[in-house]
Amino acid sequence: MDEFTRRRFLVLVPAAVGLGALPAVLSGCGGNSGTPIDGTVTVQNGEATLLFSQFPKLQSVGGAAVVSASTGADYLVVRTGATQAAAFTAVCTHAHCLVGYDAGAGRLLCPCHGSEYSIDGVVLKGPAIAPLATFTATLVATGITIKVA
Repeated sequence: MDEFTRRRFLVLVPAAVGLGALPAVLSGCGGNSGTPIDGTVTVQNGEATLLFSQFPKLQSVGGAAVVSASTGADYLVVRTGATQAAAFTAVCTHAHCLVGYDAGAGRLLCPCHGSEYSIDGVVLKGPAIAPLATFTATLVATGITIKVA
């Protein structure tokens, strides 16, 4: 049997610790990490309506919701004014984490790596370099309708 030397110990232990940490490191880069999903919506005829009864945060200016659509796409919808709203793909263009909205700063933020976007979806701070896709959002009596196709 081989002798377990100090040298072998110093090589094996850091390697084992590093491999054990690898899944945690990889899970922080992409996938569905980031901002949690607030709910789901059904897309019909290229539109989805986020009902105020299901997403009460959208009743107030500055409120936002991240939703997963029946098409498999994720959207971030923000109530930007008394009669205005904005909709974006919720997936950061850097590492595919879900972005959220900071009403105080008026910015869309990726919690994974710190990318920031304007309320128009334009990159303000990297590491992301591509803007978020935007979608038409319209206030209706019962909620906010977004055109996704």
